[in-house]
Amino acid sequence: MEIKKLLPIMLAVTVFLAGCMPHPSVEEVALVSISGCDYVDEELTECTVAVPIYGRSKEEVPTEQYLSYQAKTMKEIGNGLESKSPRPIRMGKLSFSLYGEDLAKRDLSKIIDMLARDPHIGRDVQLGVVEGDTKELIETKYSENQTTADYLIGLIEQNEKNIFPKTNLHTFLYAYYAMGMDGYLPYLLLEEGEVKMDGLALFQGGKSVHLLPYEDVFTFKMMVENFKQGIQAIELEGNGVVLENIGSKVKYQIKGDKANPKFVITVDMAGIVSEVSDIKTIETQMRVKKMEAAFSSFFEDKSRRMITQFQKKNIDPLGLGHLLKNRKGKVTDEEWKELYPEVSVEIKVNVDIVETGISA
Repeated sequence: MEIKKLLPIMLAVTVFLAGCMPHPSVEEVALVSISGCDYVDEELTECTVAVPIYGRSKEEVPTEQYLSYQAKTMKEIGNGLESKSPRPIRMGKLSFSLYGEDLAKRDLSKIIDMLARDPHIGRDVQLGVVEGDTKELIETKYSENQTTADYLIGLIEQNEKNIFPKTNLHTFLYAYYAMGMDGYLPYLLLEEGEVKMDGLALFQGGKSVHLLPYEDVFTFKMMVENFKQGIQAIELEGNGVVLENIGSKVKYQIKGDKANPKFVITVDMAGIVSEVSDIKTIETQMRVKKMEAAFSSFFEDKSRRMITQFQKKNIDPLGLGHLLKNRKGKVTDEEWKELYPEVSVEIKVNVDIVETGISA
């Protein structure tokens, strides 16, 4: 029989046999849902994982098994965790990977490269930096109705709708490997048994080098993505005024050439004044214009201070160097690092208050 005639038969047999191969059930493997790695000393790293243990009923909330191991390399840690588990450990259901602040400040490059190469780990896995140790945060029970991983994913998703920029393994790897771009991750802390998002850890390569505080995150998000939610409060003439964002769009322009560029960042935000401490503040259209100007100045001043900090530390979370390369031609890492600290960046924020739904 000719080889061409044999090929379809061989393919069909292969597919059939693959379908007959035994696939381990959830009960037969330990599916890690969340992992965390902490600095121990110059030699050792400790990693902790949580494995949900499912009951007979689908409605039953899984209990969790926690495993920890210290070693010099990730390979040794993997083998050590296996030695403590009654079932083979699998990472295919990993949804959250956390890193202690001490470890993140030293360098996550080896771990990042390992995550990038692992075909079993999805690109939508959430990453985060933790104040203190990840072990305590992972092993703390937050909800009777959710696993730790589900609870933390819910926390991230809710905050990303309002204040925090979207992050995951895919976005971090893109920034990590791209020229002229630095990554950032949510910064979490455990306080009196509750976990909260307290800012953004900004990276230079694989190292966390700057913490952007919670009160600056809304303004940062405004510069990196379009979004429709979130609130910002300011003081105006002794009164508290709260702006609710109903639509913010950002646009980047580059003037000049790649040797002497000038970046112009324009943000157009439509909002509702949802609360003021003195209802007289919004009695006239003139006062509405004054509020618009006040919010515009607030965002512009905060953005300028932020960008100045980034340039002093030579970190580029806005991806200006990447933008320059894409729009003006090839720029090397060395050229951009020299140019970036002194490059001109202009920020314009236009706030349009479209409604004043006030509660005095």
